[in-house]
Amino acid sequence: MRRSGILFQQWRHRLLLIIFFIILLVYGPLLKKHYALDTYVAEAYGNQGEQQIQLGRFLSGALLKIFSALGLNTAVYQIYSTLPSLCLLAVSIYLLIRLFFGLREEWDKKSFLLLCLSCVVSLCNVFMLHWFLFPEVTIFMTAGLLLSISAVFFLRDPGIARWLLCYVVLFAAVSFYQAVGAFFVAFGMLYIAVNRRTGSLTLVFREFMSVFIVYVLAGATNVLFIKLLGSPDGRTDFRHADPIKNMSGIIGSLHDKLQNTNLGAAPVYAFSAFMFFLLVGCGLILWKTSDKKGVFRLLTLLTALIGGSFIAAMAPHLLTSVVDVSPRSIAAIMSLPGASSLYVFLQSHPFRKTLPYYLLLGFLLVFFTVNTYITYRVEISRFATNRLDREIAGSINREILRYEKETGRAVGHIAFRHDGTPSLCYPGLVCYGNFRAMGRDWTVVPILSIVSGRQFTESNMPETIYDSFFKDKQWNVFSKEQIVLQGPTLYLMLY
Repeated sequence: MRRSGILFQQWRHRLLLIIFFIILLVYGPLLKKHYALDTYVAEAYGNQGEQQIQLGRFLSGALLKIFSALGLNTAVYQIYSTLPSLCLLAVSIYLLIRLFFGLREEWDKKSFLLLCLSCVVSLCNVFMLHWFLFPEVTIFMTAGLLLSISAVFFLRDPGIARWLLCYVVLFAAVSFYQAVGAFFVAFGMLYIAVNRRTGSLTLVFREFMSVFIVYVLAGATNVLFIKLLGSPDGRTDFRHADPIKNMSGIIGSLHDKLQNTNLGAAPVYAFSAFMFFLLVGCGLILWKTSDKKGVFRLLTLLTALIGGSFIAAMAPHLLTSVVDVSPRSIAAIMSLPGASSLYVFLQSHPFRKTLPYYLLLGFLLVFFTVNTYITYRVEISRFATNRLDREIAGSINREILRYEKETGRAVGHIAFRHDGTPSLCYPGLVCYGNFRAMGRDWTVVPILSIVSGRQFTESNMPETIYDSFFKDKQWNVFSKEQIVLQGPTLYLMLY
């Protein structure tokens, strides 16, 4: 066995590079330019700084305004967002490893490997992938994550001042992206549970409550600033929020995101199966490797850790006027498999038998492998979706150019409707953040503006045009029959 300080000194420089290489291996394909629906809007109309401020993401909005003043659109120059985001995520994982490394006196290489893998799968999974699918704002999400993880570091210090420091740093974190606050709760509770392993349950739960109070205060301050601005986004107009009604919507959305893993990204109930086998395995490992009298305490704290993380991840959605639960907004929940494994490993006595070690190691490797496989499927579908979107937009643009050449009239307006059964995604592709640009109202004009290189204005389609050309018609693929050009207007029926 080696002293922890010696082992960490040996690995600290190589470790950060190894973590970055793993992150690059998983998310590196997204360094190539790609588009979410919001990305089309941001490229066509510029950085959405004001909207970010209205959503309570004040630091994100302020930086976007600065970028705009410098002529930098993160939707156009995505490398300036995605590459730093990979670095910020790698540093966040490194900080987690460093934080929990100090909670045991002695380590060997096998234990160190388990620690590193637990931290990697906590922050490198299919829900975190959703952050990278929005390249225009990825850098702000990962910056908030780094601040949230940094806030946990202040829990190491004694005294009341640590809670004030946690609050300040966490408020800065949620001012980038509110969802990152749940990571502070998850890893803050985990740190306290392990660090206070010899303390009474009352003391541990008192500190758990302190973590939640800091989280709530940071969130409340964020809400207060939104109110003071007086012009909230529709989703943050708290006057129309109904927490009781929202709870029902959250439960339904949570079922979709965790059980169905959002439209085909993973097998149905995959996450529940992983969590079930993990919890059973964790319980058996605690039973075999811990003092029998302490098993109840350990399982109680593990249950509190999981429950507290779920509550923290879902809490922001209770106050919104519209329930919009997405994988990126509850990414902290997907950190629980890694965090739970880390908890069991750090709470147990050093493994005297190899079976518990290999059980946890095997679980983490399978979890990481499955998540990476799903990630690659989503990334492949992302580029295929973008290619099909641009092909359709290019076909429409060619019809516009042909019409303008034949008639001498310039087209500056676009009026469109959807047929009775609009398609959100292309058949055969993973519909995980990969929605068709022509399947949503707010991206039709932006993508046509981008492809054509000019600005269009949206107008309404008269009933006479609809009745004459489109009424009672349905399409499953793009067809020139969906295009009608009259005067200065393109009339478009979308499938």
